[in-house]
Amino acid sequence: MISPPRNTVVVLGLAVFICVAAGPGTVVATADQPVHDTTATDTPVSFAESATVTGENNSTQHENPDRTAEDGDTDGIERWLTNRLGDRLADSTIQLSQGEYDIAREYVGDNYSDRLGQLVDVEGETSNNGENDPSSTFDRAQRNQNEYISSVQEYRETHERYERAKQNGNESGARQLARQLDELSEDVNTTSSALLRDYENISNTSDSDLREEGQIIENVTINVTATQREIRSEEFLATDLTVSVRSTTVSFLEPLVATGRVTTANGTTLTGETVELRFGNRTQQVTTDGAGNFSVLLRPTIQSLDEPNASIHFRPEVDSIYLGTEQTVPVEVKQVRPAISIDRVPPAVKYNETVTVTGSVSAENISAGDIPVVVSIGDERLGAVRTDTDGTFSLTTRVPADVPTGSREINASLPLRNRALGPAGTDRNVTVLETNTSLTLSGTMVGSDQVRASGTLSTVEGIPVGDQSIEISVNGSVVETVRTDENGSYDLVLDIPSSALEAGSVRLSAIYVDDETNIGDTRAEQMIAVEITKQGSTHNESTTQGLLPSGWWISVFVALAVLIAVGGIYLWRHRTTEVPTGTPSVESADSTSTTAEQPSGPDDILDTATAALEEGNGDRAIELAYGDIRHRLSESLDLPSVHTHWEFYQACESSSLDKDAINTLERLTESYERAAYAPESLPHSEADAILSDIRDTDALHSR
Repeated sequence: MISPPRNTVVVLGLAVFICVAAGPGTVVATADQPVHDTTATDTPVSFAESATVTGENNSTQHENPDRTAEDGDTDGIERWLTNRLGDRLADSTIQLSQGEYDIAREYVGDNYSDRLGQLVDVEGETSNNGENDPSSTFDRAQRNQNEYISSVQEYRETHERYERAKQNGNESGARQLARQLDELSEDVNTTSSALLRDYENISNTSDSDLREEGQIIENVTINVTATQREIRSEEFLATDLTVSVRSTTVSFLEPLVATGRVTTANGTTLTGETVELRFGNRTQQVTTDGAGNFSVLLRPTIQSLDEPNASIHFRPEVDSIYLGTEQTVPVEVKQVRPAISIDRVPPAVKYNETVTVTGSVSAENISAGDIPVVVSIGDERLGAVRTDTDGTFSLTTRVPADVPTGSREINASLPLRNRALGPAGTDRNVTVLETNTSLTLSGTMVGSDQVRASGTLSTVEGIPVGDQSIEISVNGSVVETVRTDENGSYDLVLDIPSSALEAGSVRLSAIYVDDETNIGDTRAEQMIAVEITKQGSTHNESTTQGLLPSGWWISVFVALAVLIAVGGIYLWRHRTTEVPTGTPSVESADSTSTTAEQPSGPDDILDTATAALEEGNGDRAIELAYGDIRHRLSESLDLPSVHTHWEFYQACESSSLDKDAINTLERLTESYERAAYAPESLPHSEADAILSDIRDTDALHSR
């Protein structure tokens, strides 16, 4: 028989002592009743055991021969995780080359994300290189791998439809599919380049050697490119686009004017064809005349001063026999300071009253259309609106409570920075009136030493006043502060001070006083009888003290303390001799990013995010939108507490959210990750598209 370790004997002996000392009626954990299951963890007991549990191959199939001898002080768990991730990328690539797209995605799906999360935890203890950490590279590789799989799959499936159309003699349909294939071919080449860079970085910085898989990616891309070259030659006629600009230095007052001509490769003019001028996130289209000539004007407004180029595109119809083409011209943007005016505001306003603010934006009498305007009263933002084509704007909204009474200013401003149009603002005076309010209070005893206080804050007309602070006092002393919800209601349970319990009754008060709002002060009171116990103490206290002598409790406490200390030492020594290294748990930035106070509704935060975007701060816009959606989904879906943004996404993925909401949330999470952690800023177009998708997704926008 094998003797148990000495530490085990000590622990068991102490446990027996506690059981005997406790006497009958004491519950003790046994082998069938574990106090805590220490095996339910993501930390592998050993590399081999972890691989067996997850069904992964424990052998390193793609070991870089130049790095296998580099043992040194390299963290074994980090190497093991990067090898597993590299194997999954390699297997995914092989399945892709064989046309098994779903299996290829599975290899870089949930299990890949789980391993990636573990790698992030390990790096939290071992490195701090940001985007140069292996986890960042493997994260980009996962996204690019999925995009490449989708691009290749869509190209091949569209190509099959193209072949069927050709076989059936449907030339018009085949030509439309050929044009789709041309765009898909560009997507394949773009994602291929990004993915190959990821493979190269992984091969150079980890033990995973993906050079063979990189060659497979290159071969797939070459095949798509060659196929599309043949289709392009068979289906389309090449075209030429000549372009000239009046000046490469442009501004709102000196717009970009491009002229040119569209012909076939042999010089035949193309009439009635569409030409598009694209500058920043704005476009302008014209049609070629009878000689194939065109002239197009675009007046820069919100384009960045750093925007280096404008592009002119020939956009043939989808069933046209002509192949599209484009030209790029360099530009330099000069800023112009516009003028903004407020035409009409009411002389006086009060809480929840509808207010309309109108005005216009122009520069040297030239109207500025589609420009963001932010309207506020005092320090409180009322909302944002965009100007019409004639430069006018109109915002109708309700007056919030958080504007102090008295003479205030309504402000209209352009939240523009580093743009073709510079910042501008203007003010108009308005009087904010105080609104009389009513506060209700209902107090009921809970047990012998607690009271439940609930009520509603509203105007005398019955309009609820939400998000306001109510002080709850007992016998004149404030014991708690609570905020009203969107319905103006509050509800809480609070402890009654012992001095009030002895008196036999308490005076419960609810008080609203806030000089920083336009809501009038109000209060409500109620007297509540308190039942006094015979011995002047609570039932819980007398029961606890009458069970056993006080000295007996001291003995039990000491024994328990010794047991915990010795057991902790034993478990620590046991784990350090059998487990190579744990997977540390690090606090993600996401665990604090969503605890900030949220605006009152989804439209408010999206307006704020849109304003940040128009200021050129796409990162801030995405962070605001993500924080708001995470806050609201956590409450509405009753999600478990999680740390990282991807853990939150996975929790939502397992919830009742529909597929469109999950897809939008996934794109938002990816953009948030880049906005919060990547050194480079998000492109304006990407942030704009994400905010637009959120507004179009009811499950995210309306909760």
